[in-house]
Amino acid sequence: MSSALFRLSLTREKSHHLAVMALVKIDASIEPKTEWETQYIQKMKSSKRQQNFLAGRLAGKNAIQDLFHQPIAVDIQKGIFEQPILFSQTPYPIGVSISHSNTLAGAIAFEEGHPMGLDLHEIAPKNTKTILTQTTHFEQKVIEAYPSPDLMATFVWTAKEALSKILRCGLMTSFKLLELSKPREQENTFETEFTHFPQYQATSWVLANQHVATIVYPKKSILSVDANAIMASDLFEGS
Repeated sequence: MSSALFRLSLTREKSHHLAVMALVKIDASIEPKTEWETQYIQKMKSSKRQQNFLAGRLAGKNAIQDLFHQPIAVDIQKGIFEQPILFSQTPYPIGVSISHSNTLAGAIAFEEGHPMGLDLHEIAPKNTKTILTQTTHFEQKVIEAYPSPDLMATFVWTAKEALSKILRCGLMTSFKLLELSKPREQENTFETEFTHFPQYQATSWVLANQHVATIVYPKKSILSVDANAIMASDLFEGS
């Protein structure tokens, strides 16, 4: 089983916050670690869904343990809106956001008082047509104008999905309400804000030209992370 960890520093005018993003390559060797996980995957008819689920839970546990630099007993269950619910004995309240994309699962562990959301998505032409049905006229123009529409569509989708996880509305609300504002390409990243949720911003990375990883976090927080390490990780080889 292959995995990688990346520490994030988020600085605000009067406070400093830490988070950890964990990525795990999905494979059949990942086994349930808790009684709840064992019972939950028994309800899944597809082995692929079981693997995705367990890899996401493993990524979440890896991120939490790295955040505190120590082994911590963790059980990540589900709420009524599919959101991760954390049962653990951590030194202070934390949250976790989980995602998976084809061969890759990821999670971000963060201080509960500084909410964050993560989404991963495969870059593929087959996904772009569906994504366009969930975009506004402004977003469609941005996607069509970019040299790689599939890449920009994936960036738009992951930003919306990660924001929906912070809001805990998931796919149960119109994604057009989560419209992007001021999307822009920076060195090694994509960044955006949101028309109707100006208190949040997003940063995205392209992973081995195969996936997009997007983190949404409070707007006035300054994110510091080794972007080159994220994009250069050998975890993505053969994904």
